[in-house]
Amino acid sequence: MLVFGFGLGNCMQPLVLALQNAVSPRDIGVATASATFFRQIGGTLGVAIFLSILFSTVGDKVQTAFTDAQSSAAFRSALADPANGETLKGLQGGFTNDSSGLDRLPAVLAHPFKVGFSQSMSVVFLCAAAVVLIGIVVVLFLPQVEPAWRVRPAGRLRRPGRRREVGAGRS
Repeated sequence: MLVFGFGLGNCMQPLVLALQNAVSPRDIGVATASATFFRQIGGTLGVAIFLSILFSTVGDKVQTAFTDAQSSAAFRSALADPANGETLKGLQGGFTNDSSGLDRLPAVLAHPFKVGFSQSMSVVFLCAAAVVLIGIVVVLFLPQVEPAWRVRPAGRLRRPGRRREVGAGRS
């Protein structure tokens, strides 16, 4: 989270400045507002898409982790305990809606849930890395725009050979 926050924080302002330098001074407000609007839309869609990926894969990943865990003797003995069986039955239908029952399970029984969830998060992070890679490729092909503070306005340029003397009056 620290790396993500540091990277995002150091990208936001330079991107806004680059955008403002790419448009005419008359359109800076519209460009900045549009960038903010599309950033918000992108954030909303990103959260929706990545959570959809997470919750569409978590069920299969947890089931696979349970299948793998059943080969362990400690897991089978914890599963045979009647007190743990009731808690597991309560989790069967609503793990994605309420995972608070995992706290009441022994660590050996909660482990497959945690493994399945972490594997689903890995899928989400790989998808996010692909999106970042696409973004980097797009940025590499953007044209370079000279910062506005380096370019002199056209009205301020002097013509060669026409120096005006200090204190000279107009005629």
